[in-house]
Amino acid sequence: MKPSIETLAMIRDYARGELNEQEMARVEDLLAKQPELQEEVLLAQLLSEETEAMEKQRLLQVIQEADGEAVGATPGVPSNKIVPLWKQPWFRLAAASVLLLLAFGLFWYIGDTPSADRFASFREEAYVAPPVSDAMRSGVSSVDWLSDANQYLQTNQYEQCLSAVESIPPSDSLYLYALLLKGHSHYKMQQYERAIGAFEELLEQPADEPLYFSPNADHIRWSRLLAALAKWEADKTPENRQVIERLLVAFLEQADRTDRYYEEAQQLQRLLN
Repeated sequence: MKPSIETLAMIRDYARGELNEQEMARVEDLLAKQPELQEEVLLAQLLSEETEAMEKQRLLQVIQEADGEAVGATPGVPSNKIVPLWKQPWFRLAAASVLLLLAFGLFWYIGDTPSADRFASFREEAYVAPPVSDAMRSGVSSVDWLSDANQYLQTNQYEQCLSAVESIPPSDSLYLYALLLKGHSHYKMQQYERAIGAFEELLEQPADEPLYFSPNADHIRWSRLLAALAKWEADKTPENRQVIERLLVAFLEQADRTDRYYEEAQQLQRLLN
């Protein structure tokens, strides 16, 4: 996983010696946990050294030119020795430093700017369609609407899916599956707040309620977590980030460690860190 902008900025300041003791300890702890970041430290140090050397060389050039004019130059007579700009040592050093800076910036860009794309890609790969097959084999009279609504969802007809599930009364034994499809439809329509609300309403139902056929709890919690992640991608406030972290911790504590959802949650945890 590529380091974030915050991590690279801290590494840059670490290489420059601009951090306080607490910040230095944090970076060193991070380097101990992620040794691959040592390359970023070396690159930042090299860039800092090249920049400093460029400044020193430029200052020396200015001093030498001033001394030459004061000692060897004839007043009013221009010098015949003109050195092209690209042949001057300070210019070459400056060009090398700029190239280094561009390389560092490009790696920075590759490492962090696509973070939103990486989260979106993760959500796309980690998304699991609602598991309705068991409910569709239940044999209850309302199973036809479930089949139709699920077909609407799978064919991207989300409005039709919502219309179908809204007609199912809370007394129906498949009502919880109606909520599940409702949450998935809102998620696909990028209405993440509504999706979260539908999933949370599902989770508030008693797990052992005999009236209902109940969807897999890990699936519901995972779908809610993906909706919260998408909401944070759209609006990266600290509050939305805290919601993700809280839901993720709770999920890892409650989920079945043998299923796919737990593995995906561990991957998301690494991605967020």
